[in-house]
Amino acid sequence: MVALAACSGGRDTAPDALPDPAPGIVDLSLTALDAEAYTVPFTVGGQPFNAFLDTGSTTMAVAATACDCETSPLYTPGSAATDQDVTATGYYSSGATWSGEVYSDVVALAGLPRVPVDFVAVSSQSDLFRTNVQAILGFGPSDLLVPGTTSYLDALGSAGETRELAVRLCPDGGDLWIGGFDPSAATSAVQFTPILQIDPADANQRYYTVAVTGAAIGSADLGLAADDFGPTVIDVGTSRSGVPAAAVAAMLGAINADAGFQTLFPNQTLTDDETGICLEGSAGVTPALVDATLPPLTVEFATPTGASFAVALSPSRSYFTPLGGTTYCLGIGSTGDTAPNNSLFGVSVLSGMLTVFDVADGQIGFAPELGCAEATGDVARRRPEPTARIRRGLATPD
Repeated sequence: MVALAACSGGRDTAPDALPDPAPGIVDLSLTALDAEAYTVPFTVGGQPFNAFLDTGSTTMAVAATACDCETSPLYTPGSAATDQDVTATGYYSSGATWSGEVYSDVVALAGLPRVPVDFVAVSSQSDLFRTNVQAILGFGPSDLLVPGTTSYLDALGSAGETRELAVRLCPDGGDLWIGGFDPSAATSAVQFTPILQIDPADANQRYYTVAVTGAAIGSADLGLAADDFGPTVIDVGTSRSGVPAAAVAAMLGAINADAGFQTLFPNQTLTDDETGICLEGSAGVTPALVDATLPPLTVEFATPTGASFAVALSPSRSYFTPLGGTTYCLGIGSTGDTAPNNSLFGVSVLSGMLTVFDVADGQIGFAPELGCAEATGDVARRRPEPTARIRRGLATPD
């Protein structure tokens, strides 16, 4: 770790005197950034910030006053904050990094108890924060914690909240539920698959992973099994999804052969490389038309009894990502050399589902989402990388 000067400041912020809310289900609104990343407002030491929502990392990091982060506001340790006299460094597989001093302070989301968390007050970073985003709020497993920091979700559990969160990721926004979820946000009952046992020695199995047992494009079963996907990371902090090369090839073969695809994207072929990652549709090709014309992606998950259940996803919220206008990019690519025997479902796939992280009971639930509308205007979205990242979540040094 690189030792950095601790962030300092002169504004004391005392916690407010309002009573903590009783435990229960809390619904928080999410803001979509480029429809591929989502933020939630929260406070640290009473100071308000916007944070990236991430289930692929656990350590909370907040831009502090010593950081040239080109965002505001910046965190200033107040009278209730405690410097832990420890520095920490984190990096993400996207290439983003941060460093800073570990502080303990009171953290709160609206409607939830204020809880103490040991987090990083960032004094140096690269390619992480934006103008209107000052933090990253991780809900991942404790095994992903950077040494010296603590888990916000675990702190909520100690305060009496159920360690369960759920997300509905829509083009213009979304919902984050804590302590349960709203079943009316899905078209059918949520079904659950076990979280695979975390292996701290395996970098790809420190995350929330599940077993994907099969997939289909429309009525065409792709002939894939659990071994073809490997442990599949479920991460709302990663934009593009990734599966092993053979699974991608099977998906693309079925999509390219579909008559509806050939009608909307004439004389074009989807390939898992930089030249075939984005296509231009015919005039008037909207996400609604894509969903009405192209076959859905159906994904099967393992049940606790060894059976499976299937979730059907619309094309524009699974294997296609609308880029604005009539441009559509491949939402699922090959994990390549980064994790050849693992998969990841990021925003491109999770946007089609209500996803429930029932951490307390060791399971993740899925059902097709209900209530999301198309973007109200052309959403300027980031162009996905040619090679899918196995995770954008925090990677801890071995």
